[in-house]
Amino acid sequence: MKIRWLGHSCIEIIGKNHILIDPDYFTEPMPYIDYICITRGHRDHFSKTLKLEPGKIIASSDVCEIARKEGVNEKILIEAKPEDKIDNIKILKGYSPTGFYQNSLVN
Repeated sequence: MKIRWLGHSCIEIIGKNHILIDPDYFTEPMPYIDYICITRGHRDHFSKTLKLEPGKIIASSDVCEIARKEGVNEKILIEAKPEDKIDNIKILKGYSPTGFYQNSLVN
């Protein structure tokens, strides 16, 4: 498995699947992304999603709604909630200091 920090909020994992987490990066990711995982709806956590061609995008329902409004194709969106498992990605419950629960993703 190879893990790369691509800048700002973006982590790239290349293993069984090619996964990009929160695609706001300075270094371009490798091509052929299987999954983009978006951890929250802040612009800096999904800003470059539209310029990529992922197989699927995994996010919470509120983030998927934002993605739809931004023009992301419905067919590639996967609405995930804590305890879901998608391929080799398990969705964990996260918590922010503002008191709102959010999805966290782990490979």
